[in-house]
Amino acid sequence: MIFLMILIFILGIWFSRIIFSSWINPFSISAMPLFIFVYLGALMRMTTYPMQGSLLVDVYSLIYLLSIFSGCICYKYFFGKAETKQYFIKSVSTNYLVWVMAFGLLMMSPLFVNLEFSFVGFRSFYHEFRANNVYSVFYYLIGSVLPIIALLAFYDRKYALFALVCCLLVMTGKKQIIFNAVLFIVAYHELVKHRKISNLWMPITLSIASLFALQVLFSAASLTPIQKISGYFDIYINMADILEKIQLGEFNGAITISNSWAFIPRFFYEAKPEIYGTILLHAKYYPSELMMGYTRGIFSPITAPLADFGVWYLIFKSFVQGLISAFLFYMFKKDKSLFWLLLFLSGFNLVYIIIFAPYIVLKKIKNDYSKNITRRKASKQIVRNRAVYR
Repeated sequence: MIFLMILIFILGIWFSRIIFSSWINPFSISAMPLFIFVYLGALMRMTTYPMQGSLLVDVYSLIYLLSIFSGCICYKYFFGKAETKQYFIKSVSTNYLVWVMAFGLLMMSPLFVNLEFSFVGFRSFYHEFRANNVYSVFYYLIGSVLPIIALLAFYDRKYALFALVCCLLVMTGKKQIIFNAVLFIVAYHELVKHRKISNLWMPITLSIASLFALQVLFSAASLTPIQKISGYFDIYINMADILEKIQLGEFNGAITISNSWAFIPRFFYEAKPEIYGTILLHAKYYPSELMMGYTRGIFSPITAPLADFGVWYLIFKSFVQGLISAFLFYMFKKDKSLFWLLLFLSGFNLVYIIIFAPYIVLKKIKNDYSKNITRRKASKQIVRNRAVYR
């Protein structure tokens, strides 16, 4: 079934490319995490570790994909041609993002003393982050900014900055951040530069392989390199295990409701609960791992809705995800701003709104100030001209 699902993924992305006239489209972006981290990861793991397919994982994954696809198609044919206005800036200054990154690193500096400024130290901090560390908000800020800096540095040919960012991407210890950086570059290449993705396959493949290899090889596990890399992709077997344990709808919405705590940084409110959202699943089924600060990957976009309300909630939530993804895609197509592109690629990551907001305000103040200066100079010039004529 794993090979059949991979074939379904490929066909789905191919059909979506025909419908949206682009490989980078609402369905491909929404389906990509499941495709790469779950199914391609399972395929890689099969080369080293013995494992069997799970009918539950495959069936729910198919429902998830069909629901997303339906949402994308519905938006395209009912709302896809709606006119929109331009609200946000076209791009953002690389220097501004570097300052945001520097601010995050400065706020995290007390942890560097304890965890050591090294690959293992950053990986250790990632485990601290998963354990609800008070500094996790700054880690998340840096993880959101780094892929944007990598994108802008790559296309502005600032290779020294790009190399530095690649090192920091490895140090974050999180494969999703590396994936985002690669995704941003590929999407920008096709949607903004209007170039074929095939031109990037070789450098992107080498970059992904190098970054993942460095990240995993610098971990503290005493395994062979192949075992380390293959063992990294265990989401499929984790999903199979938890889907056999949970009862559909057993949490009655507690996961979705309590997930609102994710928007409140512990840095500002230390009384924030440590167990909320998807962590409720880990607390119930893997309490010993959670006590050690470890939460296994279970692909929450599928497992959490099933545990909350059941199959119908999974269908509804995935359908809405498809609608939102298509909305953001068309907003970018009509506005052509980096802001909408990042929201589309990240699945409406609110951190980008927080990052862009100060820049938008500061740029507006600067533009208004420049306009006032220009108007004053023009007024003075008019007065001088009148004096000359008199």
